[in-house]
Amino acid sequence: MKCEELIGENLHKIVKLIITLLRIVGAIIAIVNGMITLIPAVISKDAEALKSAEKKCITMAIVLVLIILLPTLLIFLSNIFGYDLSCIV
Repeated sequence: MKCEELIGENLHKIVKLIITLLRIVGAIIAIVNGMITLIPAVISKDAEALKSAEKKCITMAIVLVLIILLPTLLIFLSNIFGYDLSCIV
């Protein structure tokens, strides 16, 4: 079963747009939030604040990677069950 047959042409366009926006907005939010977290810690030269900011940035990076890999995970799971969702990437 092809992707367009499974979810329909209009829903295909909507899903593709949402995934693209999610990737772009997620990356922008992660970068800006990382800068907002790290800059005060670096300026204050406090080791404890820097360590805390570093942990927050690592967590944001992990979440961003999961958001970016979400379509790949969906395709992998759909292939296991015999569907073609390759059109959402």
